[in-house]
Amino acid sequence: MNATSIYTGGATANQAYEEIFYYRFYLYLNGTKFVVELDVDRNRKPSMFKDNPFVVEWSKLMSIKVWPHDQVSPLKRVPPTAWDTPDAPQPLLDNYSLNEFIAILKEAVTVHGAGDSNRHIHHPIVVRFGF
Repeated sequence: MNATSIYTGGATANQAYEEIFYYRFYLYLNGTKFVVELDVDRNRKPSMFKDNPFVVEWSKLMSIKVWPHDQVSPLKRVPPTAWDTPDAPQPLLDNYSLNEFIAILKEAVTVHGAGDSNRHIHHPIVVRFGF
């Protein structure tokens, strides 16, 4: 696998309102920027800063989009057929299958989450996935 890195992109909606929002991550893989949106279990009580360990649980992968190299063209969304055939190579995913891409994403999110600095969290961070 070539170099990967991930950065938090924030929420997709305003949390002050009753809009449904997802958490956005930017995953860089082999020189391509992917915009990945994850959801949390809305029925699960989130961890408090004092919890040991602090648990982050991503319940669902909502979408994967590819940032164009020219930075001008519209984002391309990975088609729903990728979910129908998760082991087939996907051109938009740099010819990784959806399952391979998800494995890379999980590793990147776990490493990012475990090393994420937050001045209020003083315990280990555990990252879990529901997908």
